Amino acid sequence: MNKLLLLLIFLFAFKPIAAEGISGAFGIKLGDIVSSEVKNDTGYLEFEPDSPNEIFNKYTIQFTPISKQIYKITATTRLPHVSCAGLHWDELNEVLNKKYYKYKYRKKRYDPNSGISKALFIAENFGEPDFIDGSNTISIKCDSTPYPLVYYSVEYTNTEIEKLVNQERKKLRLKKYEGIDI
Repeated sequence: MNKLLLLLIFLFAFKPIAAEGISGAFGIKLGDIVSSEVKNDTGYLEFEPDSPNEIFNKYTIQFTPISKQIYKITATTRLPHVSCAGLHWDELNEVLNKKYYKYKYRKKRYDPNSGISKALFIAENFGEPDFIDGSNTISIKCDSTPYPLVYYSVEYTNTEIEKLVNQERKKLRLKKYEGIDI
């Protein structure tokens, strides 16, 4: 009995720390409302986080046109042409895995014996989220167009709010025709 109790105590002592939920990044929460003082019709703003990451040099948010809800937070870096596979991909994935391991999306894994390059594998799986927590996702992306630059980014997206964008844009377009005799 004492051995069983000791074993249980030992097992619970090394339980991993609970994963955080995906709610936002760089001090901004998905779903927050952009201040009404911000006059911007593009639905896109650049910002400077309090604690920028050395990998990225541009930070943006995207928000819905009417309700002004933030649906996407992106950190991007632009580099001279290099292979996407060689960029901080593995390191960033490792950091995100430690923080969001519970939400890891079980997509195909790269197999070095598959006969395709890691860059081609990444290109074929481009756009699939790497982590999913309900409607909040994280995607690591690498885009080598336009040559000779590479855009490397991490995107935090709320897919439910993202669906509102087209609905709200349609409302704005229809509003232009209100009161017009056609």
